Amino acid sequence: MLTGRNDLCPCGSGKKYKKCCLHKNEQVQQLRRLDSLDQMRRSIIEPILGKPLPETGLTQTRYVLTDGYRSYLLGRLEQLTTEFKNNNVRDDVIISLCGDLYNQLDQGKWKYTPERSASKFDSLDESQNRAISRNEYIMLLTVVEGILVDYAYLAKGAIPDHGAMYVCSELAFRVLDQGLSDKKKITKAIIHVDTGDSFDGWELFEGETYEIDNRIWIDFHSKDELENRYKMIRNEWYGLSDQSQKTLATAMILEVSMESLKSGELLSYQGIAMNYFGVIEEELRSIILQLEHWPNSRRMMWRDLCEYCHTHTIPNMNQYIPDLGSALTDLLPLRNRAAHGGFVSKDEFSQIKELVFERNLLSYLSWAKVGEEPRLKSIHDVSEILNSPETQTFEMDVEGAVRRAIKQGHQLHISNAVNESSESKPSITIPQLYTCDCWFEQVEGVPKLRVSFTYNDGGKQTEEAFHFYKQAAENGGVDAAFVLAHMYSSGSGTNKDDEKAIRWCRIAAQKNNRDAQFLLGTMLQTGEAGTKKPQEALQWLLQAGELGHVGSMYQLISIFSAMKDDKNAFKWTEKLAERGYKQFQFNLACKLETGEGVEKDTEAALRWYIKSARQGCVEAQFNLGVMYAEGEDAVRNVFEAMKWFRKAAERGDDEAKEELMKLMSQHSLN
Repeated sequence: MLTGRNDLCPCGSGKKYKKCCLHKNEQVQQLRRLDSLDQMRRSIIEPILGKPLPETGLTQTRYVLTDGYRSYLLGRLEQLTTEFKNNNVRDDVIISLCGDLYNQLDQGKWKYTPERSASKFDSLDESQNRAISRNEYIMLLTVVEGILVDYAYLAKGAIPDHGAMYVCSELAFRVLDQGLSDKKKITKAIIHVDTGDSFDGWELFEGETYEIDNRIWIDFHSKDELENRYKMIRNEWYGLSDQSQKTLATAMILEVSMESLKSGELLSYQGIAMNYFGVIEEELRSIILQLEHWPNSRRMMWRDLCEYCHTHTIPNMNQYIPDLGSALTDLLPLRNRAAHGGFVSKDEFSQIKELVFERNLLSYLSWAKVGEEPRLKSIHDVSEILNSPETQTFEMDVEGAVRRAIKQGHQLHISNAVNESSESKPSITIPQLYTCDCWFEQVEGVPKLRVSFTYNDGGKQTEEAFHFYKQAAENGGVDAAFVLAHMYSSGSGTNKDDEKAIRWCRIAAQKNNRDAQFLLGTMLQTGEAGTKKPQEALQWLLQAGELGHVGSMYQLISIFSAMKDDKNAFKWTEKLAERGYKQFQFNLACKLETGEGVEKDTEAALRWYIKSARQGCVEAQFNLGVMYAEGEDAVRNVFEAMKWFRKAAERGDDEAKEELMKLMSQHSLN
């Protein structure tokens, strides 16, 4: 018989149960449940554990692996993040490194007590022990375990999300490198990610309880929404063609942008609807041709697909959507209208979304193309399983792991939710010790780099801030070391000392702080410490550039241009152009048009001129007008030429005015 909350406590104290042992028993039950979940988690990844570390091929680490817990874990994490940066990631090496880290963090080897953060490492002497905090332990375990779960449940045809794995590993490495105490219970983390899975900072949040039992919830905030959406689609609908994945990503981003417009009843969803219709049509046609061994040249329109699905069974699809033929037929009139440019309302578009998302058509198409269901059939319905009170065992925990595996596709914006919550609030924002921004300004038609640097010192006086950063840097803080270098370099809060500036800058640069690498490269290039070291300067700028530092990319263009190295100058110009800088899009187009540093490519030049011109670059608008006016037959278009000459003329380009008048005179368009 269960004891009620208001019954007398069975311990004999004479108090009500809720005032006496209820809480203690709940704690015991929770501990038992957590222990059971830990065992379940291990059972998931047990089949891939035990892979030995390769005897050769691992990157050298600057940490001494025999120097205690922290040094060993940092060394392995550094090797892990380096492996992810390779062009060809070796999955067997990733699994073996994560397996090694997991085994070191396993509860059989690491024991926590209220008096001590970590047990001794079996193979090391007690005197060598350097403990890690509980927060650090949970962070590392969350990341390593999550990567192993991804591999353990990798479906046939799916590609591991190396980008998400990398940024999570980088988070674990930086947290352990900078240190994270147990003063506050960290339950959530946000990783800021830029284009190409570039790690761009992180935030940690405290809370009373973990969202995932005994694990930190990690979310991603992407600065490149299109790439983020594409990668989410690639992970979830891995069986679809790359062309279909890109089309879907574009459609989803366009839909989001349309939702912010007023007068929504005037919007036509015809274009986005055709994106979805096109993907469904192409992928379903591909499956049918493969099943029937028909030639790829055979055409199948939407009506043909409807008829086929009415009379045939498609493996991995009909058992989930038994009325597939009818569902496609219902959409036939809408598809035909959209194909001919007809108006499609938001309500009509929602009919397509219902089939695609609520009935999970794209998931089933993906599974049918690879010919196998994933080991977790309910991956598309995570919320139902997680919220089910009856779900108590293995499946629930697996679904939690899956939720972590696909979390980059579900932007939860934890920072907003946390800020509004009375139960939890932001506690640590490590990357915010400073802000360093680079941008370009036009000076006489030439882009000039501008750099803004701001200390986030909490309102301290400059001298006080200097001592604050100096202490933090001496304790191993990477960002603090860079701030200290900047203060020595600028003479802010202390006497200017270029030698100390370079020393501290080098410490931060060696730990992959890209701002420090940029500053160090610049100082060595200009000889601020007394001696110019152009070769070393170039190496640091290259490292910062590879990490996405805009200022370093600009410096590299200048250096390689001075060296007459057109190939490398083109490479870094292209990187800045791809980041959306209009002047470098124009410069890239010029190089492609003239063949400077690359094979001449008029079509590519035209594309980059258009990108730059649309952003208001007058030089690009003028050159675009010239290409359309004087180009080869495939490019020549007098009306486009006049359009772009007119745009340049409106922005004060006198030569564009002359060309516009000349064209108008030649074609009698006065």
